[in-house]
Amino acid sequence: MRTHLKRNLVGKENIGITSNPHKGHTHWNAYNLTGELEKANRGVFEGIEMIKADDKLLWVFISAVEEQKIKVRGSNFPHISIDEVLIGHTNMTEYKKFSVRQENEAFHSRALVVAWPYTLRIKNEVALYHKLIRTESDFSDLTKCHIAPGTFEITATFAILTRLNDSQTGLDNLTKLKIYNGDKALTELNKDKEKVPTDIRQLIEEGQGSPDLSKREGMFGVDPRDVMAALNTALVEQGKGCLTPLTAIRALRKVFDHRMGYTPEEIERFKLLLSSGEKGSVMQEYKEYIVNRVSKAYLRAYGDLRQKL
Repeated sequence: MRTHLKRNLVGKENIGITSNPHKGHTHWNAYNLTGELEKANRGVFEGIEMIKADDKLLWVFISAVEEQKIKVRGSNFPHISIDEVLIGHTNMTEYKKFSVRQENEAFHSRALVVAWPYTLRIKNEVALYHKLIRTESDFSDLTKCHIAPGTFEITATFAILTRLNDSQTGLDNLTKLKIYNGDKALTELNKDKEKVPTDIRQLIEEGQGSPDLSKREGMFGVDPRDVMAALNTALVEQGKGCLTPLTAIRALRKVFDHRMGYTPEEIERFKLLLSSGEKGSVMQEYKEYIVNRVSKAYLRAYGDLRQKL
């Protein structure tokens, strides 16, 4: 299995050519340049769960980064020069395991770590839901139903609240979430009251200030796929082609009983955010959303009446 993976990565020797006395290893076709590293030459190589690879495979990456060459171990074929960008990604748990293993020191010194958090803006989270609906077959049923206004916004609010740290400025997470989302009116209001810094960069620096990478904002919390799983479950249970914010909230309360990777304490906190009695909860935000929508509807109706009069 390891040999097969290595061949997929660097290609393989063409035995029929190299064993031929009239051709040998110096023949131009002595090596099959079919590996993924060769395919990515002058481009970008993406390694999925790269650090889970066998140590022998990791040495191939070290040679590629350090010397810009592919070394074919156990072969007389010359080294292959490459010029490409190597990108690998993995989850936080695997990264922590790999980063503390001293035997991987050679790889540590050659890797540039870039933390890639979950999004902290509602509009970006909603855009991600729309993308998953378009591209993932598991969520194709969502395209066949009516999605009520505010459904994705409410579910995105919940997801992002699970990814935020409490602010030392006294600002509640729901207000901070809205500032992250670009609510300029709210920022100016806080500026007048002199309660919190108006510079969003200061809030971001505070949220990203933990020395522990896993405790920074966006590096923990609910996965967008768990949210989409809840929405799909809501459609199946109700058997109707309509998805509302309230049905989404109910589905989110249940989904974590069937998902892995969350501790009991985290699940309890998630359900608290979805409860109806807590200030700053998703349910409270939903109630305010309904009041605002109904008020706007009445204002439009009064406008029509005024025009008639």
